[in-house]
Amino acid sequence: MTDRSTYWLIATDLDGTLLDERYDYDAAASAIDSVADSHNALVLLASSKTLAEMLQLVRRCTRLPLLLFENGAGVAWRSELIGQRGEFTLGGYQVLTRLPVACGYQGLRARLNEWRSESGYRFSGFGDLTDSEVADMTGLTRSDAALARQRLCTEPLVWQDSPERLEQFENLLAAEGLQLVSGGRFLHVTPRVSKADAVELVSGWLKESLGPPRGLLGCGDAANDLALLQHSDIALVFPGADGSYLLPPSDTVHHARAAGSSAWRDAVNQVLNSRSAKLTGEDADE
Repeated sequence: MTDRSTYWLIATDLDGTLLDERYDYDAAASAIDSVADSHNALVLLASSKTLAEMLQLVRRCTRLPLLLFENGAGVAWRSELIGQRGEFTLGGYQVLTRLPVACGYQGLRARLNEWRSESGYRFSGFGDLTDSEVADMTGLTRSDAALARQRLCTEPLVWQDSPERLEQFENLLAAEGLQLVSGGRFLHVTPRVSKADAVELVSGWLKESLGPPRGLLGCGDAANDLALLQHSDIALVFPGADGSYLLPPSDTVHHARAAGSSAWRDAVNQVLNSRSAKLTGEDADE
C-alpha cells in the first residue's frame, strides 16, 4: 500500500468545464496529460456523454483517464489500474454498466417498448431515431450523433404525452430502480446513480490497488455536478452559462475564471500546488 503522498485523484466534468464551446479535444487531451504529469494525478472524466463519445477524447491522451460515462451509469478503466472486473472490454478499457435491468441497454429499451405498447405512452427515444434525426434535434454532426446514439446505460426521450401521464411513467420507472432526469431538450431514463457515487465506487477500487490518494479534486459547473463537488476534498467550480457559480468560495471551494482546457489546466495547477504546499507543511510539523 502507498501513502497519501503518491497521487491525486481529479474527477472532472467535460462540457462547460474541461471543454468550452470550441470543443478542442486536442487541447483538452494536452491539459489532462499536463496535470497528470505535474501532480502524479489520476484523472476521472465524468460526463453525460456516451463511452463512444468519450473515447474520441481519450485516444488523444498519453496519460489515459478513467471514464464515468452517461452521468455515472457506466464506468470504464484500464485493467492495469483496477484489474479485470468489468462486463466486457471496449477500446482497451474494462467496462461496467450499472443498470438494474437485465440485458443492459437492450433490456432497458425492451422495457420501455413494453410500457409504450401496453399503456400507450407517447415518446420517442434515441433508439427510435436515426442519426440524421438526432443531428437535426441537437445540432450535432451526423457522425457525432451516431456516437451519441451508441448508448450502454441510459435512454434520452422526447416526451410527447401529457404531464399527468409523465408522473405515471415515472412511477413505473421507480419500481424498476430507474429514474427520469431532465436534461433540457430531453428526459433521460437512467439507473438511480450519479457521477458522485460512480466516483466513490472507482475511488474505492483505486484505494484497494494503489492505496489512498492525497485527496480528491472535483471539477464541474452544472447541477448534475453538485453532489460530486460537495463530496470532494476540494471543489473547483466553473461558471455556469449565466456566469454564476454553484457554490460560494471557501477554504475547500475554489472558482475557475472560465471553462476550457487552458483555464481548467491553470485552475487545477493553482489549486493543487497550493494544497500540496499546505500538506507538505503539515507533514513537516508532525
